[in-house]
Parts: sequence; structure tokens; C-alpha cells
Amino acid sequence: MVDLKFGKLLISKLFFSSLLYVVAVGLPAVAEQDYVFANLSSQLDHLANVYEVDIRGIELTVSKPSESISGAVEFQVRSLLQSFNYVTIHNADGKLERIIIIGEKQDRPRETIVQTEWQGSNYVVDVTLTGQFGTSLETSLVVDTGADYVVLPDTMMELLRMNDVATEVKGLQTANGIADAKIGRLAELRIANEVITDVDVAFIDDELLGGAKLLGMSVLNQFKVTLDSQQQTITLIRTE
Repeated sequence: MVDLKFGKLLISKLFFSSLLYVVAVGLPAVAEQDYVFANLSSQLDHLANVYEVDIRGIELTVSKPSESISGAVEFQVRSLLQSFNYVTIHNADGKLERIIIIGEKQDRPRETIVQTEWQGSNYVVDVTLTGQFGTSLETSLVVDTGADYVVLPDTMMELLRMNDVATEVKGLQTANGIADAKIGRLAELRIANEVITDVDVAFIDDELLGGAKLLGMSVLNQFKVTLDSQQQTITLIRTE
């Protein structure tokens, strides 16, 4: 005699197992990490086919490598196109319908705009100087593209506690002729938001400088410099 309860239980288990198999077979394969793509372009093309998304501008990504990634289509798009400018379009139901790739993002160099004052026909900027032992001093410097160094009067060596720092004596051209300069190095020079470290500096006798303090090429050559006489500003763009 057949146990009816056991028979019903066996049939139920078989039916449930068959249902799981049917559901599993019907699922789309969307785990992108299971595929190997030649480049980002082929990966996006595959993504478009699987999710039935119209992706335009795929050819712009051909030089980029593919990435191992999976998850919801929106997540994959954000990850794969993070270095591109693109537009996404959704239908009335909120489903992703189209992606338009515009082009790669262009990194803009950081600009620092520094307000200046006039001293005759010269631009003057406020800076903070720091010596090798951490002593800092705020001062104003004349922007001088003809000076190889930051040029300071001798008396500032003591203020910056740089009297005991090894220096090299070198003859430099000044407005009053050739002068002996003590060539040393500041720990840093700060101008607006920019900090420049290990700055070559020349200390020259106060009388020969006539009170001048110069911001020379040992700082300026690290930037693309734009002078705006109308706005009285200097724009610094890092050249690194």
C-alpha cells in the first residue's frame, strides 16, 4: 500500500525543484566579471546588449581598458564611465534607456588668483616666508621675472634665524651693479593658497637693495603666470 502523505510530499518536492530550475534557466547572465573584454568599448557594447540600452559614443572609449565589475546597470555605468562626460536618459517607467557619451573629462589645472598692490609700475604680493628652523615671517615682495631667486635684504637672515644656515656666496646683478649675495634655501614660501618648499633665496646687503624684496624665478618658474593690470591680480597655474 502506498503512503498517500509520503506521495504528496514527494510530488511537492519534485515540483518545487523543477520550478527552481525553470526560474534559474530563465535568468539573464549579467555578472560582467565572467566575461573577458578587449577594451572598455567592447564591455559597454556587451552591457548595451544585455540590458537593452542604447549607448551612443562607444567609439570614444576604445582606448580605455575594461574593468572587472558587476551589479545593477546604473552602478556599472557610473563606474565604467567615471572618467567621461555622459548623459543618461530614462523612460517613463524609470528604466535606463539611452546613454550618450560626450567625451573624456579634462582635468583643469588649479588656478590661484592673488590680489596685488601697485608699487610704481610693479606688482607687489603678500607672502609668508619660513626659514630652515621653522621661524615664519610675513612680508611683501615685488614680482620680478628678471630675478633668478627670491631676493631679500641681509637683515632678514637674522629674522628668519638663518644666520647659522650654510650659504654660498655668489655675485649677482642688481640695479646698483654686481653685489655679493648669500645663496641659501627657505623651508617654504606661502603665497595665497600655494605653498612652495625648498625655495632658493639670495640675501644681499640692505643698502645695495635699497629696501627692495623680490619674488623671483625660483618661485615663479613653477607656475604659468598671468598678470592682469586692470584687476590688479596675478593668476598662478601649476606647471607640474
